Amino acid sequence: MTARAPGTLAKRASLAALLVALGPAADAADRYRRDQIAHLSAEPANTGTIVIAARPRSETRYFCPGARLTETNSAVRLVLVRCPVNATCPVDVLAMHESTSPGVVFIRAPDADKQVVVAYPSGDVTVWP
Repeated sequence: MTARAPGTLAKRASLAALLVALGPAADAADRYRRDQIAHLSAEPANTGTIVIAARPRSETRYFCPGARLTETNSAVRLVLVRCPVNATCPVDVLAMHESTSPGVVFIRAPDADKQVVVAYPSGDVTVWP
């Protein structure tokens, strides 16, 4: 058995409680809030996908590499990922960029005859249909 300094277990319990409390905040930190997206639209593409166009607020320390995608019985749910520059953030769908639309990211979602929603920490927004 290893001797521990007094209070070590209490400190670990406090740290665990703090991490549990911060869990939702930590999750929200890696995605865009609704007020950080200046433009959001969707339209069908001839490739059997829905193209979501989003214009995140311009930031020098963060960018949008794409989206995390989950599919339920009724909807395709996208989370727009907010990633620090110089970091690699996991995404399910990579963002595309076009020189004719600077600052806009384009994300292709499957057209599964379902609603397409963008998920924000404050709630979901339906973008298609």
